[in-house]
Amino acid sequence: MRRILAVVLVSSLIACGGGSGDGHPTGALVASGPTHVAPVESVAISGSGTCVEQGVSVGLSMVAVIASDATNLCSMLTANDSKANMRSVFLAVMSGTLGAPPAIGPGKYEITQSPAVGAVVSVGAAAVDVASATCVSTTTDATSGFVWIDALTATSVTGAVDAMLPDGTHITGAFDAPRCGLAIPVSDICAGTFAPPTGTCLP
Repeated sequence: MRRILAVVLVSSLIACGGGSGDGHPTGALVASGPTHVAPVESVAISGSGTCVEQGVSVGLSMVAVIASDATNLCSMLTANDSKANMRSVFLAVMSGTLGAPPAIGPGKYEITQSPAVGAVVSVGAAAVDVASATCVSTTTDATSGFVWIDALTATSVTGAVDAMLPDGTHITGAFDAPRCGLAIPVSDICAGTFAPPTGTCLP
């Protein structure tokens, strides 16, 4: 459960958003194909911070949704635990600007290594994370597609995704993820990652 390339945002900002929210998939969120995931529960987490890259202060904000075939996701994340053999879909949007972290709003966010350059630069991300029997995670990142954010409230994040993994796995569908009272660490945001849990491996 990880990976947003903050360096992509930083490079675009130093070198110098979201789009419309129309046309996104409906139906249950699923990863179909070689790496199948049928989530039964989802949670949303977020965070923001100011990072210094190449001597420049860059404000980064991140909203992430984790949808898994395991339950009690918020409790596990809060305790930094994971579950053996769990499969998860990880979705995220990251926005950056020079100075204070920007707000992330509703929109259509492309999964790309070359986001449009502007005052605020935004990218989407999607991945499938598969845990082994000893909770060792293998994460495969999507190489193309879009993440839609329809609404962000104090209690939930709703939207959809349509993304492809290199092995041909297709992540598609809508999500309505309850907020988990957990902030993504600023260190993870600045590093451009969301590290997998390192605590207890639950059977």
